[in-house]
Amino acid sequence: GLLTHLAGRGITVVVSSHLLGEIDRTATVLGILGQGRMLFQGTREELLARSVPDVLVDTPDPDRTAALTHRWGAVRDGSGVRVPGLDHGTTADLVAHLVHEGVAVYGVRREEQSLEDVFMDLTGGGGL
Repeated sequence: GLLTHLAGRGITVVVSSHLLGEIDRTATVLGILGQGRMLFQGTREELLARSVPDVLVDTPDPDRTAALTHRWGAVRDGSGVRVPGLDHGTTADLVAHLVHEGVAVYGVRREEQSLEDVFMDLTGGGGL
């Protein structure tokens, strides 16, 4: 509360923490350090834009879907299929391929990412 109050009064507050959930709720500008180097500085939105979350495909036939999309690194994930690191164009190609192969696609969405997920991706697993 105190940090938010000070920042609200226009006072710059610098916090160094590994409690990324707290940082995510309070910070307006983020800086990520890894091995003594500044890896990122900017807003949360800018940070999330740099990361490409997994694509989740909701389908009634996840085994067939995973087999047809193995070239994209797809794997079965519960009742659906997870495909890592696809940009928008490649995601569209994947969906077109599935439809062409006669696979029912109920939905396609990007996985929600936390600040910790993006931090781990950016630092290669810890950034120490």
